[in-house]
Amino acid sequence: MREKEMDLLVKEIEIPEIVQRKADIAFKRIQEEDWERRRIISYRKARNRKFAVIVAATAGIMAAVTACTAAYLHWSRGLEAELHVTEAQKRYLEDIKIAAPAGEDSGVTSGGVTVTPVQSIVDSRFAFLSFKIEGYDLEEGKEPCFENIGITVDGSADFSWSASFYNGLTTDEMGRAVCQDGTLVQDLPEGVFAEQYVAEDGTMEYDVLMMANVEEGMFIDAPVHVVFENLGIVHKAEFFPDLEGRWEFDINLSGSDKVRHVMSGNEIGDSGAVVNYADISPISLQVTYDFEAQPEEIEGVGEDGQPITSTLYKEPPVLTGVRLKDGTLLVGICNGGMTSWEDLEKGIYKETFATSRVIDTEKVDALLYLKPDGNGETMFAEENLYIVPVE
Repeated sequence: MREKEMDLLVKEIEIPEIVQRKADIAFKRIQEEDWERRRIISYRKARNRKFAVIVAATAGIMAAVTACTAAYLHWSRGLEAELHVTEAQKRYLEDIKIAAPAGEDSGVTSGGVTVTPVQSIVDSRFAFLSFKIEGYDLEEGKEPCFENIGITVDGSADFSWSASFYNGLTTDEMGRAVCQDGTLVQDLPEGVFAEQYVAEDGTMEYDVLMMANVEEGMFIDAPVHVVFENLGIVHKAEFFPDLEGRWEFDINLSGSDKVRHVMSGNEIGDSGAVVNYADISPISLQVTYDFEAQPEEIEGVGEDGQPITSTLYKEPPVLTGVRLKDGTLLVGICNGGMTSWEDLEKGIYKETFATSRVIDTEKVDALLYLKPDGNGETMFAEENLYIVPVE
C-alpha cells in the first residue's frame, strides 16, 4: 500500500465545493453510514500542478541552525519550510515541548539504505514525524515511495494519517506553491522539473502527519511504532519496486496541549454559520459553529454503473487562516484535518485543521474564510475573505 488514507476525501480548493462533492458522489459510493457527518479532508500545497492533496503530508530534511544555539534540535528542512518557522518560533515550540527530537541515534539500515527518525511536532490533535533517508539513488524526475507503511500509537491504530517524501516545495504568503528559492511553481517554464526530493547532501526525507479523530491528546507523551517496507518509485498511483527492505522504529513522542480558547458569536458573512468558539494551538485550529443542517440530495452513478442518491449537508465557508492584531493575514494555512457534525439535530458543526504556519496564538484577533465567489490567484485577497473577529 502506498501512502495510507483512512476514508479520506480528496479535495482541490480551486474547485467549487458543490461541484467537487457531486464529482465525489459520481465516482465513489459512500462507504460509511455517517460519512456526511464526518469527513477527513486536506490540502497538499507543495505540488507542481494545483493547490491540492490528501490528508496532510508535510515535513523535511535536516537543516543546520546557528552554532550559538547548539542546545536546540536541528529542524528538518521540510518542517522548517512548510511551517515558515522563525528562529524565535523554533525555540518557543521546543521550550513548550511541541517540537522535539525523534531519535536521531536510532537509524536502521536495510538494503543499503539508512532511515533515521529526525523530529516530531505534537499537540493535542496532530503529530508530525520526519525521517531522513540516506543511500538511495533517486533518478531525477521520479517520485520515491515506500510500498508498505504501518503506524500504531500506544498499540492503537484508531487515528488517521498520511505520509509522503518531502519534495522541496512550500507555499508563499498567498498560499501559492513555490520553490525553495521563492519562484512560483506556476511561473516555471513548461517541462521544468519543480519537485526536488533529494537535498544537496544527497539525503531525502519522509514525513508523516497523524490526526487524532476522536481521542484528543493521544499523541502527547505516547510511544509510536513505525514500519516501512520496500522502496521504489510511484507513477500514476502505481508502485514500481526498486529494493526490498524493512525499517522499524519505536519512538517516544513529546508534545503539549497548550491552546488559546477564544469566543466569537459572529456570523460568517450571510452563510448562516455562526462561529461559536475556537481553540488555537501554535500548529492547529479547531473551530465550533452553530449552523443549521441543510440537507441536499445529490444524484450520481455508483461503481457498478447504477444511479445512486446520497444526502449531503451544506457546509460553512472554507476556513483558510487567521488575522493577527497587527493586521497580518495568514491565509491558505489549513493543511489537513477533519470537518464533522458534532450534533446534526442541534446544528453543531466542528472543523479541525493542522496549519502550515506556526501561529502566535496570543496575536490572533480574527478567523478568515473564503468567500464562495473568490477564485484563482485572488481568492486569498482581503476582499475575497470573510473576517470573523474573536476575543
